[in-house]
Amino acid sequence: RSYSTTAAVFCLIAGLFLVSAAVGSYVSGQLQQQQAEISRLYQATQKETAKMRLVNEVSHSLTAILEWPTLLTRILSELGKAIPSDYAGLYLYDEAAGTLRLVATRGLSDQEAREAEATAMERHPGWVVTHRQSLLVADTELDPRVRYPSERRSAAILMVPLLYQERCLGVLAFGSRKRDAFTPEEQELLEGLAPPLAVAIANARLYEESRTALENLRLTQEQLVRSNRLAAVGELMS
Repeated sequence: RSYSTTAAVFCLIAGLFLVSAAVGSYVSGQLQQQQAEISRLYQATQKETAKMRLVNEVSHSLTAILEWPTLLTRILSELGKAIPSDYAGLYLYDEAAGTLRLVATRGLSDQEAREAEATAMERHPGWVVTHRQSLLVADTELDPRVRYPSERRSAAILMVPLLYQERCLGVLAFGSRKRDAFTPEEQELLEGLAPPLAVAIANARLYEESRTALENLRLTQEQLVRSNRLAAVGELMS
């Protein structure tokens, strides 16, 4: 009987030990899952914070620029820090003419830039303008929307329209020699940057148009003054 009692106690202790071990393993697993989830949420929060900081910095720096050449240069410079790429271009859309002008580039020769601009509306930049949608292509050889004027082509592209007051002002284009070079997160980042860029472009255009109008007005006034003086001299001589 003493042996049976001892065996029973031993079995009970062993059972309690196994139960404790199982409970401990379960709790440990749950804690690890919670820690992994907390780490994932923290990283996601940090990433979102960094994205919003970049959006705010770019928005603040660009919307204050009114000089047209300075703005175009700064746009590609700022975006190059956020979206690594081999090629980049900024197209501006002329609604009246129905054409795209390639006003700033990086990684393209002058000849390649001219060819890209001449056929832009017939190719994927024109698709972005027409559909007013972003275009993220991991492999350009497999997407029928992507066409190039020459054999040299990007393996992957990311393009975003610049929309302002229901108008498409242009297209931001990035290309890479590597497939799968761009991610949906980078597309989301670029789409977040596109609205303030469109505002900056609209402001720069308005400033340039106003300055041109004022210059034309000044020239017209000078011509009128000169004409009046000549008329007065003519009357005096008469």
